[in-house]
Amino acid sequence: MKVKYVLFIIVLIFFTIALVNYINQYKSSHRSTFKKDDSLTEIIFKDTFKDVGIQELNKPLNVEFVIYNVGSDSLSIQKVEPDCHCTVASYSFKPVAPNDSAIIVLKYDAANLGPFQSAATVTTNSTSSPTLLFFRGFVKKEGVN
Repeated sequence: MKVKYVLFIIVLIFFTIALVNYINQYKSSHRSTFKKDDSLTEIIFKDTFKDVGIQELNKPLNVEFVIYNVGSDSLSIQKVEPDCHCTVASYSFKPVAPNDSAIIVLKYDAANLGPFQSAATVTTNSTSSPTLLFFRGFVKKEGVN
């Protein structure tokens, strides 16, 4: 009986160590790579989730997300990483001035029938970076109700 408890504790310790290492790797891979002298700003997204409803098969869909720079420094969008190959991101590489906005477009290919959900991680020089944007909908054949 004691052997089972000892084995359980050893497995628990290894699991905890593996989990801590995974979390640390995740945090380090998602940290901003801006230089230390880059100033952080404040941002607000109009929406971070959109339900796009019913879409037609093989008709690409553009989902726009508006990002507002409400801070006192310029906003730089470092990268936008979609979660799958079915979504492509486009955005301006120009800095966004304070009290201005930019649009991030996520283009979904709609090549498969049925429900879908896609997301993208947005990394900026803001205090709330990274931010997750996502959308969902349903793809149907044309003319089918």
